[in-house]
Amino acid sequence: MTTTFHIFALPFIVGCAFVIAWVLVRVALLAIGLPRKDKLRALRNIFTYHTIFALAEIFAEVLCHRRIWLENKRLGYMHTCFALGWFLLIVTGWIETALFTGNLNEPIWCHIFFKFFAPGEHQFPYSQLVTQLMDLWLAVILSGQIVAAIKRFQPRRVGLKIRPRHSRANRLALGALWCIFPLRLLAESTTAAIHGGGGFLTGSLGKLLALSGVGPYIEMPLWWCYSIALCLFFCAIPFSRYLHILIEAFLIIARHWKIKDLRTLNKLETLACSACGMCLDNCPLAKTQMADLQPVYFIERLRQSQPKFSDVWQCLQCGRCQQICPVRVRANNLRQQLKGTLDSVDNGRDKLARQARKRPTPPTVVVYSGCMGKLTPRTRAAMEKILQRAEIQQQWLDDADLCCGRPLRFNGDADGANRKLAALTDALLAPHPDAVVTTCPICYNMLKNRLQGTPLYHHTDYVRKLVDDGRLTLRQLPQNIVYHDPCELSRTAKIVSAPHQILGEAAHLTLPEQHGKNTQCCGGALAAIGLDGRQRLPLADQTISLLQQSNPDKIVTACPLCKKTLAQRTKTPVVDFAEIVAMAVE
Repeated sequence: MTTTFHIFALPFIVGCAFVIAWVLVRVALLAIGLPRKDKLRALRNIFTYHTIFALAEIFAEVLCHRRIWLENKRLGYMHTCFALGWFLLIVTGWIETALFTGNLNEPIWCHIFFKFFAPGEHQFPYSQLVTQLMDLWLAVILSGQIVAAIKRFQPRRVGLKIRPRHSRANRLALGALWCIFPLRLLAESTTAAIHGGGGFLTGSLGKLLALSGVGPYIEMPLWWCYSIALCLFFCAIPFSRYLHILIEAFLIIARHWKIKDLRTLNKLETLACSACGMCLDNCPLAKTQMADLQPVYFIERLRQSQPKFSDVWQCLQCGRCQQICPVRVRANNLRQQLKGTLDSVDNGRDKLARQARKRPTPPTVVVYSGCMGKLTPRTRAAMEKILQRAEIQQQWLDDADLCCGRPLRFNGDADGANRKLAALTDALLAPHPDAVVTTCPICYNMLKNRLQGTPLYHHTDYVRKLVDDGRLTLRQLPQNIVYHDPCELSRTAKIVSAPHQILGEAAHLTLPEQHGKNTQCCGGALAAIGLDGRQRLPLADQTISLLQQSNPDKIVTACPLCKKTLAQRTKTPVVDFAEIVAMAVE
């Protein structure tokens, strides 16, 4: 190289140093604030297979965006072109500089601006291959930028129905990013026009520019503009959605190292959100244009410490945004944290007192319908018939004043919710049952992993167990039914196949277009107390329209809240899963 520095590289150096220092300080502060147990856990996992799996996931998600590919191939291509293409451009540039100089420790700006510092044709080993590869990666990035422009101005062409609205910082970063690679192409092509060299892309464009004779006049301005664009983008990263490029890797490492501190994980997830907008198409509220509280907006306000009332009190917390999120941001947890709740229960209960209680004759199962279950007595009657036919001894706890605590938790009363959950847990375990069955998926999720080894079943899963064990035989009813997967059951509890399998044996089952983990929320979610009954009607109507497309005889669901909500908006009978099974048992 004739020189290893030029003043035009200074903006790039300043921006690069700023963003690296900002990220390292931020991550260091989070690491210092970790509880001692998490610090020891991280140290134990550094030199283990956990780190290898973390690096593999970083490559798959941060660079290749595997989860986005699975949901939307056009968006996956766009994100991969930018991330993987830029990474390969940097790595190949470092190899090119090392082969040219024979030195692995050249300053970073020599790699980035190699064509300026070493213009013309090169004869070092593999020079032609490396030059063509550099042009190939640049072409790949530019093709992704074309898709990004289509997404920006015609989002439906890339599979997005709703385009996110970005903040000023995001628009500044986006504008700088869109300038970087066209400026690099023009700068390298202009240098090739003056000094020769270049690959299939920059060399060809350089020959065209050489015919115009403007190369000597625009070369330095173009390199300056390229360096300034890099500086603007790097300086905007900490204040924009592009911070996810760097933070998502740390989040993946923290998850693989089994970090448990919720404060740290929530902070990393807040910083790692890419604001890609995929949550918009999946949110029932966005479809009705009811509220801008999807993670793409909510987390932006959270970063600025300016959350709104609607962010926590009008969100349905149905989980559809979490289901599709490529970064796996747990937005519901972040909302609950704002309400002052903790995802924990009071572990200080007096276990000795519980163990000292008299043990009555143990029933085979204890069955609990929950608060909402009391409003659907036909579900209880159907379950009683099913359990009797299967010769299962049963004890119901619906007559007691018991609650899982979810309504209190959603209202921000964590202590009250913990007390309610503790009392319910004690009551369910007092008879020492062989299993606990609930007909409410909300109660199921609250009780999961809290019954000290006693098996817990949602009634859909328990009925499948009875059928698989040969205790129940089903006949197929001459009815056409459509099944609505409750959010709490399919997305949170991940119970999907059991109701589909059993209902398919019991009747002629049709599933709506959006089913399973992609189910549409009925609108009756307990979390959205900021929505009144009138505001919920369009949400229920959305779901009803999907369910009635197959013109069913009955609409079936497996959640008492979904049943009550849907039944108010349709003349088609809405029944519980247990009611269909009760009619089908022989």
